[in-house]
Parts: sequence; C-alpha cells; structure tokens
Amino acid sequence: GTLTVNDEHYEINALGERDHSWGVRNWTSPKRWVWLTCQFNNDFAFNITKLTVAEGDIDAGFIHFNKRNLPIKQVSIDTAYSKHNEPILFTLSMTTTTNEIFNVEASVKDKIHVPFQNGETKSMMYENLAKYTYKNSVGYGIAEYLIKQ
Repeated sequence: GTLTVNDEHYEINALGERDHSWGVRNWTSPKRWVWLTCQFNNDFAFNITKLTVAEGDIDAGFIHFNKRNLPIKQVSIDTAYSKHNEPILFTLSMTTTTNEIFNVEASVKDKIHVPFQNGETKSMMYENLAKYTYKNSVGYGIAEYLIKQ
C-alpha cells in the first residue's frame, strides 16, 4: 500500500495483521490471557490465544504453513518473567489438529503496560513487540499478556 503524510508518499510492502476485536470486555475477568501473533513470511504465520479462566485453559488459533491453515489443538507456553512480573522470554509448543508440532522461541523487544481495574479486582496488560525464532527463520509480532494481579 501507500502511506501519504502531507505531500510525502511512502510505498509499504510488508506483512501484518489486524485485530478485529469488537465490543465491551471485562479485562479483570480472566485469570490470564495470552495472545501471540507472528509473521515470518508469506508461507508461515500464526495467531494463537491461551485463555485461563476458573474452569481451566482454552486454547485457540491457527498456524498458516506452506499454503495451509492449520487449526490449533493445544498450546503450551513457558514464560520467563522479570523481577517486576513482566514477560521477557517465552517458548511455545503449538500442536495442530493434524498433530503437527511447531516449537517457537521468542523474546520481548519493546512493551507497554495497561492497567485495568473493576472494583477491587486488578489486571495488568503487557502489550509487547516480540521477536520469534522457528528453526532458522525469524519473525516479528505481538505477545499480549493479561495477568490478574
């Protein structure tokens, strides 16, 4: 596409993703929410969610790999946190409904914190830009962590 600012025109040729979330949410309701997206190239990207509620974990999402969209069956995420409880490194193992397994490592590159409060209940959203590595490929995306305080 093209971006125009005043009289300057910039051609853009890049991968990306748009979150089409709609409606009102209670961000203090879940115990934990992890939303991870990454684009490596035109043939490899993923978008996964791991939601932890009182009843347990809910795993959802997909991997786009070699012109196939593969639904996620299970996601395992191992996160290292800073002394301030901020996610800094994580590994994930994604199992598709076809039982293919993708193991990815990631590190947080930049972040912002967004606090939420509903009465006495507090949560903190860590909105992170992350660098992902899969075998010899490097990609970039979002690593969003919502953690009930």
